[in-house]
Amino acid sequence: MVHTPQPTALPATLRNPVTAAGSVPWDLAGGFLAMAALLVLWSSLIWKRHRTRSPEPDRLIPILLNGAACIPAMMAWFAWGLSRIAPLTLADRWLVALALAWVLAPFAALALSAAGEALTRAGNRGSPEPEDPQD
Repeated sequence: MVHTPQPTALPATLRNPVTAAGSVPWDLAGGFLAMAALLVLWSSLIWKRHRTRSPEPDRLIPILLNGAACIPAMMAWFAWGLSRIAPLTLADRWLVALALAWVLAPFAALALSAAGEALTRAGNRGSPEPEDPQD
C-alpha cells in the first residue's frame, strides 16, 4: 500500500498574490503619517524651547525627550497594527508592541532630534539674532 500525499490547501494570500500585495491598509499608513507628523512637531517644539535656554544647546536632552515621546506613540501604533494583522491576545499584542517600540525608539529619537534641530535652525535663519542680556 503506497501512501500518496494529499495536496494541502494554500492560504488565500498565496493563491492570489497580486491582490495580497496590492491591498494596502490605508488607515494604518495614515495613522503612521499622523503619528510621524505629531512626533516631528513635538521635536521641533522641544528644540525651540531648548534653543531659547542656550545658544548652543546640548543634544542629549532633546534626544531623551524625543525618546520618551516615541515609546508610547510607537507602542500604540504597533498595537493597533498588530490587532489587524496578527492573531494575538490583548496582552501578547501589547507586549510585542512594547518590545518593538523599545527596540526602535532610540533610532526614531535620533531621527526626530535631527529633524527638530534642522526645522528650528531653518526657522531661525531669517530672524535677527537676539540681543545678549549681558551687554
